[in-house]
Amino acid sequence: MVEYEITIPGTDIDGSVRNSGSADSWSEVHDATVGNNRIINSTWEARAIRVWYTSNKSTAIYRSFFTFFLTDIPSDATITAATFKLSGYSNSTSPVCVQQSSYPADLVLEDYNNFSGPSFSELVLPSSLSYLLWPLNSFGVSYLQSLVGGVNAAQFCVRDYTYDFANIPPTPGFPTIEVALLYQEYFAPLSRPLLDVTYLAE
Repeated sequence: MVEYEITIPGTDIDGSVRNSGSADSWSEVHDATVGNNRIINSTWEARAIRVWYTSNKSTAIYRSFFTFFLTDIPSDATITAATFKLSGYSNSTSPVCVQQSSYPADLVLEDYNNFSGPSFSELVLPSSLSYLLWPLNSFGVSYLQSLVGGVNAAQFCVRDYTYDFANIPPTPGFPTIEVALLYQEYFAPLSRPLLDVTYLAE
């Protein structure tokens, strides 16, 4: 077996799906099956991920989604490691996590809750624009392996870890979490989303 490394570019099937509600709406917003707004075809968003929870418990949660095609990985490959790369920054020390998603060719409002399983990686983002690395854990590697030779489209939901992923409402009136991310449409190729994959094959 020979070890190979491949860098897979993102696709323009990316963006942010959002939901918001009035007073006492954490559960309603967090558990919604449909978003009430989406952002697609954007180069970047200052609020690509957001957790907003006011003193009267009005709520807004934003989640971002990314797709990578694994068609250049042979069907007999064994994936040993992977790293999700993305440019961004945050006004908070709450980590951002990567999780499995599976949405169709277009990102739609119904994809607001299109995620499943454990977190693949968590990262505290810096306060200024940086290129960020999320090394995927064994769950993430297993997810990618399950796609080799089959569906071939790896899809990720990227969202706040402390409150959104854990489904723990913040203290009412807490400082809003806002995470800026760059999408595939960003003009500088070296700042766009990438997925590095290491695998073994004949």
